[in-house]
Amino acid sequence: MRILLWILRLAIFLTLFGLALLNTEDATIRLFFGQFWRVPLILLLFIFFAAGMLFGMLSAMLRWSRKK
Repeated sequence: MRILLWILRLAIFLTLFGLALLNTEDATIRLFFGQFWRVPLILLLFIFFAAGMLFGMLSAMLRWSRKK
């Protein structure tokens, strides 16, 4: 059973890694006053993924601390 779980994890990782390699073109973030930021799409996705994880962990910690 553990081997099947590791095979599933590896398949998910390779799929996401492949998608990351396909999305390397630049994305333009338009800011105020005519400024813009060009960043690779995969970096932008990683930033938002990390921010979502951080927000989720913080909200879980707040709920956990209130129950104590």
